Amino acid sequence: IALAGGAIVISAIFAQKGGGADGDLFAWRSTDGGKSWSQGVRINDVAAAAREGLHAMASDGKALVYAAWLDLRSRGTKLYGAYSLDAGATWSGNILVYESPAGNICECCHPSVAIDPAGRVYVMWRNWLGGARDMYLARSGDGGKSFGPAQKLGAGTWPLNACPMDGGGLALDARGDPITVWRRQDAVFLARPGAAERELGKGKDPAVAAGRDGVYALWATAAGLRAQTPGKAEPAPLSGDGEFAHLAGSGPVFAAWESKGAIVVERLR
Repeated sequence: IALAGGAIVISAIFAQKGGGADGDLFAWRSTDGGKSWSQGVRINDVAAAAREGLHAMASDGKALVYAAWLDLRSRGTKLYGAYSLDAGATWSGNILVYESPAGNICECCHPSVAIDPAGRVYVMWRNWLGGARDMYLARSGDGGKSFGPAQKLGAGTWPLNACPMDGGGLALDARGDPITVWRRQDAVFLARPGAAERELGKGKDPAVAAGRDGVYALWATAAGLRAQTPGKAEPAPLSGDGEFAHLAGSGPVFAAWESKGAIVVERLR
């Protein structure tokens, strides 16, 4: 979901057959606060190319919306994207964001997208190079029409002959600089491009947001959710049984997670 000016834009994978036989990325928009919705617009311009089902979408808060997804239009899993300049009403042709020289990016880890107020688009994904499943970031200075070279995040590496199904999280700080959180082996790390990663703790499925007072991170452990909040030296327990957590907000930051079949939302302080 993204807020683009006066529009709410929602994206999802739609399939008629299911089971990985087909799948397309669609967007719907509402300009009346959710009272009514447009018909879905297909974003991928090759049918069934988005059948892996993993994608991300973000907005600059105005009219620019960008979507990125794991794409299967040709041999190997690649990262494709598309942009909308009218708050999700129409979409550009598809753009190859990244193609691994090894033939595949990680097949089951979701990508992440963030856009700063100047329209710079950042996309993060888990790569697959030389047998390693490390996180990479690419930046576009022209609103998502083209991207610069992919940049590896962190100094360490994760040799793994499997997909961890853990795509991490991406946010932009007050200056518009990217902040990333992601899993390597059994630990969660926070990193900025070009800087060494910092271990936050043991766990998986991390999320990140940048509030007025600093960076918030949230991840799952065997003992439940833990949160790292600004001004705290150590992470603190948030929920004893939560999972699949997300963070949202640039002023106050809110966490949402699944617990015992219900969705819990809490403001973090």
